[in-house]
Amino acid sequence: MTLIERVVAAVAGVIVQGDRDARTVSASVMTRLFRRRAAADNVLRAGMSAAGIIVVDQITKYLTRRYIPFNGRVTLIPNFLDLTYVRNTGAAWGIMGGWNSVLALFSLTVVAVMCMYRHHLVREVGAGVVGVVGGGIIGNLLDRLRLGWVTDMIDIHLFQYHWPAFNIADAAICIGVLVYVFRSVRSVSRERRESDEASSDAPGVTG
Repeated sequence: MTLIERVVAAVAGVIVQGDRDARTVSASVMTRLFRRRAAADNVLRAGMSAAGIIVVDQITKYLTRRYIPFNGRVTLIPNFLDLTYVRNTGAAWGIMGGWNSVLALFSLTVVAVMCMYRHHLVREVGAGVVGVVGGGIIGNLLDRLRLGWVTDMIDIHLFQYHWPAFNIADAAICIGVLVYVFRSVRSVSRERRESDEASSDAPGVTG
């Protein structure tokens, strides 16, 4: 092989290797872009879920204050479901009554933390759960900041035995937490089952 042929071969090799490296880098960049886009979409879904909960929560609270007298009652299902108007200065179901300022500060802190770690939370917990829980927290926080109390209106009871009144935001928070717990338990159960199956399929060690 002449010197010129060797040079041409070397240049061709460099070009081929460069093309392979460029393809590898391009694939890596595209993968990162797709992951970022998926993460952004999940955060957007969480935000939309939160916005939906907030809107429904605030509308129902406004209608309650507008059309139901304070401590009044509208029966929807006799001996089971009423609409009422309760001013709750505590947490869900009336616990920690009179601690509105402390609870407002706590809610603000939780919302700030959720915003800071939104990508991690959405990835680990799920966009729907984060959105529903976040929307519920913000819905009640708006009441605390504007009114100094939270408007509760849903009264579930069995004859004279009443569950503490709650609202849409409370229900959203509870549902979100329950869904997360259910998913976590199911995931742990699945991992244990797969681990047991892998152990049973492994060949025994003989001496």
